[in-house]
Amino acid sequence: MSDQTSFVPGFIGNSAAVQVLGHAISEPVAAYALVGMPHIGKRTLAEAFVRALLGLTPTDEWRNHPDICLLEAEEGKKQISVEQVRDLRERMSLRPMRAPRVVAYVPAADRLNESGTNALLKVVEEPPAGAVFVLVAEDAGRLPATLKSRCVVLPLDPVPKADIVEALVKRGFTRTQADKMASSSRGRPGLAIEPRSEEGMARGFVSEMLSRSLGQRLQTI
Repeated sequence: MSDQTSFVPGFIGNSAAVQVLGHAISEPVAAYALVGMPHIGKRTLAEAFVRALLGLTPTDEWRNHPDICLLEAEEGKKQISVEQVRDLRERMSLRPMRAPRVVAYVPAADRLNESGTNALLKVVEEPPAGAVFVLVAEDAGRLPATLKSRCVVLPLDPVPKADIVEALVKRGFTRTQADKMASSSRGRPGLAIEPRSEEGMARGFVSEMLSRSLGQRLQTI
């Protein structure tokens, strides 16, 4: 395992994105956006990057760290409000208490409403010194171009079946089991590692396809 991948041991696929983030740990830019379909591994990779930026090990708890600003929808709500973004902006302006920097993590950046997105953009455009923003989104089309232009955008692609098979074999599955699980996952390691029933996977795939634009569906086929 190279130094550039050691922050996320066992991650399956998308090695280019992993390498980019690995190189960035010591001298990150202000903002990164990881984009991809569900179960592709974007949150796993983003949270590993967050840990590394905070100076933590891959197994350390990070959610209660004093220098992490977690921005996600409140319980019972589907969108992140502008008030939440304003609170984040206030915290980001303060100096880090323990880590080398303050890190803002937005695990569903495409759930920001228009006002929240505009408020976040203002912070990303003029970030506090040393602060880093890590955004995750399933639908890149819901992120305004002005916000994406301020980020290093890392698209995560479906993983080749052979790569998923090898990763599952290393986790103790037989090659026959791994082959079946990898085939059912349709290139998404998250579904291979934690497989659902075949019927449930089929329903999830149909629901996911119907929720996308026509252009996104054609790219998937």
